[in-house]
Amino acid sequence: MPDPKIAFSSMFLHEYSIEKIVTGGQRAGFDSVEFWIETPHFWETRNNDLLRYIKKFDNILVHAPVFDLNPSSFNDGVRELTLKETLYSIEISKLLDAEYVTIHPGRRTARRPPERKDMERFHEYIEICTDFARIKGVGISIENLEKKVNSLYWSPDQMGELLNEFKLYLTLDITHAFKSGTDIPEKFVFQLSDRIINIHLSYFTNTGDHAPSRFCEEVRNFLLLMKDFDYTGFITVELDDLAYEGELTFEEKIQELEKEREFIESIF
Repeated sequence: MPDPKIAFSSMFLHEYSIEKIVTGGQRAGFDSVEFWIETPHFWETRNNDLLRYIKKFDNILVHAPVFDLNPSSFNDGVRELTLKETLYSIEISKLLDAEYVTIHPGRRTARRPPERKDMERFHEYIEICTDFARIKGVGISIENLEKKVNSLYWSPDQMGELLNEFKLYLTLDITHAFKSGTDIPEKFVFQLSDRIINIHLSYFTNTGDHAPSRFCEEVRNFLLLMKDFDYTGFITVELDDLAYEGELTFEEKIQELEKEREFIESIF
């Protein structure tokens, strides 16, 4: 049985050039990357020539733009821009020969429980995205977000219905899952293990930022569960430098990525 493919999120090295991000990931021992389209050096120019650096990795995932966007917004302009940026990310995925692109589910604009109209807006969006992705030969994976009053599709039951209806995959963010309930990560695994193709690995601080996972016994137990399920998809180290005290240097970030990779490898 092959081991999972261990990737890192390009956003952890957000302040550096694409070339330096790739160098840092390689020095930390990674042969896989989850490339956030919004990584600033690429996002600010959208220069496709920079993609040649990302192509140095053996395995590539893409994360679609999410900041200031919402596919279920009651603002037509926001929905239109969200769709445009998602289709763009699918196009970039094709150029990179990426296996999957991860997108975030929608949310009701008001901080109130989602209604049927919010779901309908999201379904219109996802239908267009899946049709375009099918043409491009790219898989779409939906990331679970944490439970909030206005969140769409945060629970395993809701996510299962969505994935089955539109033939989608699951990017399981375990920090978001643990924030939604201590039993939620396990429920995702038991209900949807056959749809999980990527795991965003981290834990969270008191402020909610994505912190190193290697110090958390709950994360270790979760990974052991995935090992029991013979998981062979991607595990993406997703860290936020705001989870650390003080500003990390480039070398310190490389060391953090390396330690997280070694933690994952020690289990699998």
